[in-house]
Amino acid sequence: MLAKVLRIHWHDKLPVFSVDFDRNDSTRMVWKLASQNDGEVIPEYCATLSRHSRPVNCVRFASSGTLLASAGDGGTLIIWRQSEHPIAHSKMFGEEDESSEYWAAVAIIRVSDREDIYDLAWSPDDRYVLIGLTDNTAQIWELSTLSESCDRSVKIWKTSTRRDGTLQALPLNKLVKSTTGHYFHDETLVSFFRRPAFTPDGGLVILPAGNGNCFYIQSRSQISGTPVAQIGGFDRPVLGVRCNPRFFQLEGDSWLARPYRMVYAVFTMDMVAIFDTRQSIPIATCRDLHYGSLTDASWSADGYTLLVASTDGFCSLVSFSREELGETLPEEQQREIMVELNASQIKRVPPQFFNVMADSSRLPSSDPIDVLEVKGYSPL
Repeated sequence: MLAKVLRIHWHDKLPVFSVDFDRNDSTRMVWKLASQNDGEVIPEYCATLSRHSRPVNCVRFASSGTLLASAGDGGTLIIWRQSEHPIAHSKMFGEEDESSEYWAAVAIIRVSDREDIYDLAWSPDDRYVLIGLTDNTAQIWELSTLSESCDRSVKIWKTSTRRDGTLQALPLNKLVKSTTGHYFHDETLVSFFRRPAFTPDGGLVILPAGNGNCFYIQSRSQISGTPVAQIGGFDRPVLGVRCNPRFFQLEGDSWLARPYRMVYAVFTMDMVAIFDTRQSIPIATCRDLHYGSLTDASWSADGYTLLVASTDGFCSLVSFSREELGETLPEEQQREIMVELNASQIKRVPPQFFNVMADSSRLPSSDPIDVLEVKGYSPL
């Protein structure tokens, strides 16, 4: 595994709040990441999307790869589509356009005049966009829903279509307190973002910002119950989760009744930990990559590269080999599995709790870009 800080001032030394890979082509972004024969990754500038007048807090590609959504302060949501022709925009005197590709804003939605947007997600069919606002509300815009708030709760919603074709959202569950106290941190958590994520098969939802510096795993088959697992022991609060889009081959047994493994990244302010659904300890950890707090992460389409953003204005790439993460299932096989999946097939398990990060000898602090691999498997 190789971790590297890309020493580029992506936005004139301003914080980078969000990153995302195009799932259909892992090299085509507003910045293109070109892989060389020796394994070196070279960023290449492609385009600047400049219709926002205030900071952008989140960007996400649609699953089709043809659309990009961006949202941020000021309550503005913009939907972008790549264009074959240059887009007319104002330039400073003497400024040259060095863009190699062009993006047009096909929709500019003024969601709120008072509230900011801090996160967004596409529906699997790219028909809807879910946004989270700073007034503790979530909105769905038409183009199974989840929201996490600083009121120490997570609300899980189910969406359905009425007879007239309009969308309605019905509450399924609200996680607030367990027998030992609140599940999640309150508004004193030193982070603007809380980024939960569904696994790519839709069977699990992973919830960050757990009280006591942990994260929770909730099964979709027990969506109205308590989390099935709590994984903690981090030095700092868990800020977000990003799930790998690929299924990996499964060797041995797994607590999850699936013939494959799923890999996901969990990040705190200063550390990234890589987990999978077969074991309770992390596969690998990276510490102290940046001087600023981590804000977001994104996996490449092939599942072997993780991009991490930070408030220090830099991004880092963490690259894995097939020996480290394992072999992915063929894309055609993954598509067939997705068609056949039924959430009720998720194995029902009683709540299990783990404090896997507490052993300091296993996960010591390290110098920047020093990566520790944790070998050996421990069944979850």
